[in-house]
Amino acid sequence: MSDNSNSLPELRHKIDQIDDRLQDLIVERTAVVLEIAQAKAQQAAQNKPNAEAGDGPGRLAMRPGREAAILRRLLSRHQGALPKKVLVRLWRELFSAKTRLQGPMTACVFGGSEPLAYWDLARFYYGSNTPLAMAESAHDVVTKVTQNGSMIGVVPAPFGSVPAPDWWPDLAVRTGVRAWLIAKLPFVFDGNETAGPVAFTLAPIPPEASGDDTTVLCVRTTGDGADGALVAALAELGWPGAKVVATGHSAQRKAPVHFCETPGFVDVNDARLTRPVAPSDLVSEIGLLGVYANPIELNAPVPSGGAP
Repeated sequence: MSDNSNSLPELRHKIDQIDDRLQDLIVERTAVVLEIAQAKAQQAAQNKPNAEAGDGPGRLAMRPGREAAILRRLLSRHQGALPKKVLVRLWRELFSAKTRLQGPMTACVFGGSEPLAYWDLARFYYGSNTPLAMAESAHDVVTKVTQNGSMIGVVPAPFGSVPAPDWWPDLAVRTGVRAWLIAKLPFVFDGNETAGPVAFTLAPIPPEASGDDTTVLCVRTTGDGADGALVAALAELGWPGAKVVATGHSAQRKAPVHFCETPGFVDVNDARLTRPVAPSDLVSEIGLLGVYANPIELNAPVPSGGAP
Protein backbone atom coordinates (compact mmCIF):
# COMPACT_ATOMS: atom_id res chain seq x y z
CA MET A 1 0.00 0.00 0.00
CA SER A 2 1.29 3.47 -0.86
CA ASP A 3 2.49 5.81 1.89
CA ASN A 4 0.69 8.72 0.18
CA SER A 5 -2.25 8.37 2.57
CA ASN A 6 0.05 9.38 5.45
CA SER A 7 0.79 12.70 3.72
CA LEU A 8 -2.80 13.86 3.22
CA PRO A 9 -2.56 16.64 5.83
CA GLU A 10 0.67 17.84 4.22
CA LEU A 11 -0.89 17.81 0.77
CA ARG A 12 -3.92 19.73 1.99
CA HIS A 13 -1.64 22.26 3.67
CA LYS A 14 0.18 22.63 0.36
CA ILE A 15 -3.16 23.30 -1.37
CA ASP A 16 -3.95 25.95 1.25
CA GLN A 17 -0.64 27.66 0.53
CA ILE A 18 -1.32 27.57 -3.22
CA ASP A 19 -4.80 29.01 -2.65
CA ASP A 20 -3.29 31.87 -0.65
CA ARG A 21 -0.81 32.62 -3.46
CA LEU A 22 -3.59 32.49 -6.05
CA GLN A 23 -5.67 34.93 -4.06
CA ASP A 24 -2.68 37.24 -3.59
CA LEU A 25 -2.15 37.25 -7.36
CA ILE A 26 -5.84 37.96 -8.00
CA VAL A 27 -5.66 40.89 -5.57
CA GLU A 28 -2.50 42.13 -7.29
CA ARG A 29 -4.09 41.76 -10.74
CA THR A 30 -7.17 43.66 -9.59
CA ALA A 31 -5.01 46.51 -8.32
CA VAL A 32 -3.32 46.78 -11.71
CA VAL A 33 -6.74 46.79 -13.40
CA LEU A 34 -7.77 49.74 -11.26
CA GLU A 35 -4.54 51.52 -12.20
CA ILE A 36 -5.38 50.94 -15.87
CA ALA A 37 -8.88 52.32 -15.31
CA GLN A 38 -7.42 55.45 -13.74
CA ALA A 39 -4.91 55.90 -16.57
CA LYS A 40 -7.64 55.48 -19.20
CA ALA A 41 -9.86 58.01 -17.43
CA GLN A 42 -7.00 60.52 -17.41
CA GLN A 43 -6.39 59.91 -21.11
CA ALA A 44 -10.04 60.44 -21.90
CA ALA A 45 -10.18 63.60 -19.77
CA GLN A 46 -7.24 65.00 -21.72
CA ASN A 47 -8.90 64.06 -25.05
CA LYS A 48 -5.81 62.21 -26.18
CA PRO A 49 -6.31 60.89 -29.74
CA ASN A 50 -5.10 57.37 -28.94
CA ALA A 51 -7.36 56.89 -25.92
CA GLU A 52 -9.08 53.52 -26.11
CA ALA A 53 -12.71 53.19 -27.12
CA GLY A 54 -14.91 52.90 -24.08
CA ASP A 55 -12.83 55.27 -21.95
CA GLY A 56 -14.67 57.75 -19.76
CA PRO A 57 -17.43 57.58 -17.15
CA GLY A 58 -20.48 55.50 -17.97
CA ARG A 59 -18.80 53.80 -20.93
CA LEU A 60 -18.21 50.11 -21.51
CA ALA A 61 -14.60 49.21 -20.67
CA MET A 62 -14.55 45.88 -22.52
CA ARG A 63 -11.57 44.72 -24.64
CA PRO A 64 -12.95 41.75 -26.63
CA GLY A 65 -9.93 41.31 -28.89
CA ARG A 66 -7.41 41.36 -26.08
CA GLU A 67 -9.51 38.99 -23.96
CA ALA A 68 -9.71 36.47 -26.82
CA ALA A 69 -5.96 36.69 -27.40
CA ILE A 70 -5.25 36.12 -23.71
CA LEU A 71 -7.48 33.03 -23.68
CA ARG A 72 -5.69 31.61 -26.74
CA ARG A 73 -2.33 32.15 -25.08
CA LEU A 74 -3.41 30.54 -21.80
CA LEU A 75 -5.04 27.58 -23.54
CA SER A 76 -1.91 27.01 -25.65
CA ARG A 77 0.23 26.66 -22.50
CA HIS A 78 -2.31 24.75 -20.40
CA GLN A 79 -1.26 21.39 -18.98
CA GLY A 80 -2.70 18.93 -16.52
CA ALA A 81 -6.07 17.39 -15.76
CA LEU A 82 -8.14 20.56 -15.32
CA PRO A 83 -10.56 20.71 -18.31
CA LYS A 84 -9.85 23.60 -20.66
CA LYS A 85 -13.47 24.69 -20.53
CA VAL A 86 -13.17 25.17 -16.78
CA LEU A 87 -10.01 27.22 -17.30
CA VAL A 88 -11.89 29.45 -19.77
CA ARG A 89 -14.79 29.90 -17.34
CA LEU A 90 -12.42 30.96 -14.56
CA TRP A 91 -10.78 33.57 -16.74
CA ARG A 92 -14.07 34.78 -18.20
CA GLU A 93 -15.26 35.45 -14.64
CA LEU A 94 -12.09 37.48 -14.02
CA PHE A 95 -12.42 39.40 -17.30
CA SER A 96 -16.05 40.28 -16.65
CA ALA A 97 -15.36 41.35 -13.07
CA LYS A 98 -12.46 43.48 -14.36
CA THR A 99 -14.73 45.17 -16.89
CA ARG A 100 -17.33 45.99 -14.25
CA LEU A 101 -14.65 47.37 -11.91
CA GLN A 102 -13.78 49.91 -14.59
CA GLY A 103 -17.36 50.91 -15.35
CA PRO A 104 -20.93 49.67 -15.68
CA MET A 105 -21.82 46.65 -17.79
CA THR A 106 -25.17 44.93 -18.20
CA ALA A 107 -26.39 42.45 -20.80
CA CYS A 108 -29.64 41.98 -22.70
CA VAL A 109 -30.20 38.46 -24.04
CA PHE A 110 -32.52 37.25 -26.81
CA GLY A 111 -35.14 34.82 -25.52
CA GLY A 112 -36.80 33.15 -28.49
CA SER A 113 -37.82 29.51 -28.47
CA GLU A 114 -34.73 28.43 -26.48
CA PRO A 115 -34.30 31.24 -23.92
CA LEU A 116 -32.20 29.25 -21.46
CA ALA A 117 -29.71 28.29 -24.17
CA TYR A 118 -28.90 31.91 -25.01
CA TRP A 119 -29.01 32.85 -21.34
CA ASP A 120 -26.45 30.14 -20.54
CA LEU A 121 -24.20 31.32 -23.39
CA ALA A 122 -24.25 34.85 -22.01
CA ARG A 123 -23.73 33.72 -18.41
CA PHE A 124 -20.77 31.49 -19.29
CA TYR A 125 -19.00 34.19 -21.27
CA TYR A 126 -19.92 37.34 -19.36
CA GLY A 127 -19.80 36.11 -15.79
CA SER A 128 -22.06 35.19 -12.91
CA ASN A 129 -22.07 38.73 -11.51
CA THR A 130 -23.08 40.60 -14.66
CA PRO A 131 -26.75 41.67 -14.57
CA LEU A 132 -28.70 39.95 -17.37
CA ALA A 133 -32.12 40.81 -18.74
CA MET A 134 -34.12 38.94 -21.39
CA ALA A 135 -35.81 40.49 -24.42
CA GLU A 136 -38.60 38.88 -26.41
CA SER A 137 -37.06 39.68 -29.80
CA ALA A 138 -33.64 40.25 -31.29
CA HIS A 139 -34.83 43.64 -32.52
CA ASP A 140 -35.53 44.60 -28.90
CA VAL A 141 -31.97 43.60 -27.96
CA VAL A 142 -30.53 45.80 -30.73
CA THR A 143 -32.71 48.72 -29.66
CA LYS A 144 -31.65 48.46 -26.02
CA VAL A 145 -27.94 48.29 -26.90
CA THR A 146 -28.21 51.34 -29.15
CA GLN A 147 -29.87 53.26 -26.32
CA ASN A 148 -27.31 52.39 -23.65
CA GLY A 149 -23.58 53.00 -23.82
CA SER A 150 -22.80 50.38 -21.18
CA MET A 151 -24.97 47.46 -22.35
CA ILE A 152 -24.06 44.45 -24.44
CA GLY A 153 -26.58 42.33 -26.33
CA VAL A 154 -26.65 38.64 -27.22
CA VAL A 155 -28.59 37.87 -30.40
CA PRO A 156 -29.05 34.69 -32.46
CA ALA A 157 -26.80 34.04 -35.44
CA PRO A 158 -28.62 34.19 -38.80
CA PHE A 159 -27.91 30.48 -39.27
CA GLY A 160 -27.90 27.32 -37.18
CA SER A 161 -30.49 25.29 -35.32
CA VAL A 162 -32.70 28.21 -34.24
CA PRO A 163 -34.39 30.38 -36.90
CA ALA A 164 -33.17 33.95 -36.46
CA PRO A 165 -35.04 37.12 -37.36
CA ASP A 166 -33.30 39.65 -39.57
CA TRP A 167 -31.98 41.84 -36.76
CA TRP A 168 -28.81 42.80 -38.60
CA PRO A 169 -29.78 44.60 -41.86
CA ASP A 170 -30.50 47.93 -40.17
CA LEU A 171 -27.87 47.65 -37.44
CA ALA A 172 -25.49 50.10 -39.11
CA VAL A 173 -28.14 52.76 -39.79
CA ARG A 174 -29.94 52.93 -36.43
CA THR A 175 -29.93 56.22 -34.57
CA GLY A 176 -28.42 56.58 -31.10
CA VAL A 177 -25.34 54.71 -29.87
CA ARG A 178 -23.64 52.75 -32.66
CA ALA A 179 -23.63 49.05 -31.87
CA TRP A 180 -21.01 46.73 -33.29
CA LEU A 181 -20.79 42.97 -33.54
CA ILE A 182 -17.82 42.07 -31.31
CA ALA A 183 -17.98 38.33 -30.50
CA LYS A 184 -19.31 34.97 -31.62
CA LEU A 185 -20.60 32.55 -28.99
CA PRO A 186 -19.74 29.98 -27.90
CA PHE A 187 -16.12 31.12 -28.09
CA VAL A 188 -14.87 27.70 -26.99
CA PHE A 189 -16.48 24.43 -27.91
CA ASP A 190 -15.83 20.72 -27.83
CA GLY A 191 -15.93 19.17 -31.29
CA ASN A 192 -17.81 16.20 -29.86
CA GLU A 193 -20.64 18.31 -28.45
CA THR A 194 -24.10 18.28 -29.95
CA ALA A 195 -24.67 21.39 -32.03
CA GLY A 196 -26.44 24.10 -30.05
CA PRO A 197 -27.43 27.72 -30.55
CA VAL A 198 -24.89 30.12 -31.99
CA ALA A 199 -25.05 33.76 -31.01
CA PHE A 200 -23.32 37.08 -31.61
CA THR A 201 -22.55 39.76 -29.06
CA LEU A 202 -23.33 43.39 -29.85
CA ALA A 203 -21.71 46.24 -27.95
CA PRO A 204 -21.31 50.03 -28.22
CA ILE A 205 -17.55 49.75 -28.80
CA PRO A 206 -15.63 49.51 -32.10
CA PRO A 207 -14.23 46.11 -33.14
CA GLU A 208 -10.78 45.12 -31.88
CA ALA A 209 -8.26 42.74 -33.43
CA SER A 210 -7.38 39.54 -31.58
CA GLY A 211 -4.87 38.13 -34.08
CA ASP A 212 -7.24 35.52 -35.53
CA ASP A 213 -10.49 37.15 -36.63
CA THR A 214 -13.42 37.18 -39.03
CA THR A 215 -15.02 40.39 -40.26
CA VAL A 216 -18.77 40.64 -40.81
CA LEU A 217 -20.12 42.84 -43.60
CA CYS A 218 -23.61 44.02 -44.43
CA VAL A 219 -23.84 44.03 -48.23
CA ARG A 220 -26.83 45.56 -50.00
CA THR A 221 -27.55 44.56 -53.56
CA THR A 222 -29.70 46.04 -56.31
CA GLY A 223 -31.70 42.85 -56.68
CA ASP A 224 -31.79 39.14 -56.05
CA GLY A 225 -28.97 37.04 -57.41
CA ALA A 226 -26.98 33.89 -56.85
CA ASP A 227 -24.51 33.82 -53.98
CA GLY A 228 -21.74 32.96 -56.44
CA ALA A 229 -22.34 36.17 -58.39
CA LEU A 230 -22.20 38.22 -55.20
CA VAL A 231 -18.99 36.53 -54.06
CA ALA A 232 -17.42 37.31 -57.44
CA ALA A 233 -18.58 40.92 -57.24
CA LEU A 234 -17.13 41.32 -53.75
CA ALA A 235 -13.80 39.88 -54.89
CA GLU A 236 -13.76 42.42 -57.72
CA LEU A 237 -14.36 45.18 -55.19
CA GLY A 238 -11.40 44.12 -53.06
CA TRP A 239 -12.94 41.51 -50.77
CA PRO A 240 -11.34 38.19 -51.80
CA GLY A 241 -12.40 35.29 -49.61
CA ALA A 242 -15.74 36.86 -48.66
CA LYS A 243 -18.69 34.48 -48.40
CA VAL A 244 -22.44 34.92 -48.09
CA VAL A 245 -23.76 33.55 -44.79
CA ALA A 246 -27.37 34.72 -44.85
CA THR A 247 -29.72 36.93 -46.86
CA GLY A 248 -32.49 39.09 -45.46
CA HIS A 249 -34.42 42.24 -46.13
CA SER A 250 -34.12 45.62 -44.48
CA ALA A 251 -37.15 47.17 -42.82
CA GLN A 252 -36.06 50.51 -44.24
CA ARG A 253 -35.16 49.39 -47.75
CA LYS A 254 -36.79 46.74 -49.90
CA ALA A 255 -33.60 45.62 -51.65
CA PRO A 256 -31.93 42.41 -50.42
CA VAL A 257 -29.21 42.70 -47.82
CA HIS A 258 -26.61 40.02 -47.13
CA PHE A 259 -24.75 38.95 -44.00
CA CYS A 260 -21.26 38.26 -45.36
CA GLU A 261 -18.04 37.17 -43.68
CA THR A 262 -14.48 37.79 -44.81
CA PRO A 263 -11.29 36.47 -43.17
CA GLY A 264 -9.12 38.74 -41.07
CA PHE A 265 -9.61 42.02 -39.23
CA VAL A 266 -11.07 45.04 -41.01
CA ASP A 267 -10.78 48.40 -39.28
CA VAL A 268 -13.71 50.80 -39.18
CA ASN A 269 -11.64 53.24 -41.28
CA ASP A 270 -10.75 50.72 -44.00
CA ALA A 271 -10.78 52.52 -47.35
CA ARG A 272 -12.74 49.70 -49.01
CA LEU A 273 -15.77 50.65 -46.93
CA THR A 274 -15.95 54.11 -48.48
CA ARG A 275 -14.73 53.56 -52.04
CA PRO A 276 -17.33 53.64 -54.83
CA VAL A 277 -18.89 50.24 -55.48
CA ALA A 278 -18.29 50.38 -59.23
CA PRO A 279 -17.47 48.42 -61.40
CA SER A 280 -20.04 46.02 -59.92
CA ASP A 281 -23.65 46.94 -60.61
CA LEU A 282 -24.88 44.17 -58.31
CA VAL A 283 -23.53 45.64 -55.06
CA SER A 284 -25.01 48.97 -54.02
CA GLU A 285 -23.50 49.38 -50.53
CA ILE A 286 -21.02 47.68 -48.19
CA GLY A 287 -21.12 48.33 -44.46
CA LEU A 288 -19.14 46.98 -41.53
CA LEU A 289 -21.22 45.13 -38.93
CA GLY A 290 -18.23 44.17 -36.82
CA VAL A 291 -15.45 41.68 -36.17
CA TYR A 292 -15.31 38.58 -33.98
CA ALA A 293 -12.39 36.51 -32.68
CA ASN A 294 -12.54 33.08 -34.28
CA PRO A 295 -13.86 30.54 -31.77
CA ILE A 296 -11.60 27.81 -30.42
CA GLU A 297 -12.24 24.09 -30.75
CA LEU A 298 -10.84 22.68 -27.53
CA ASN A 299 -9.80 19.38 -29.11
CA ALA A 300 -7.69 21.16 -31.71
CA PRO A 301 -4.25 22.80 -31.26
CA VAL A 302 -4.65 26.40 -30.09
CA PRO A 303 -2.58 29.15 -31.76
CA SER A 304 -0.50 31.00 -29.17
CA GLY A 305 -0.59 34.50 -30.63
CA GLY A 306 0.03 37.20 -28.09
CA ALA A 307 -2.57 39.75 -27.05
CA PRO A 308 -2.41 43.04 -28.93
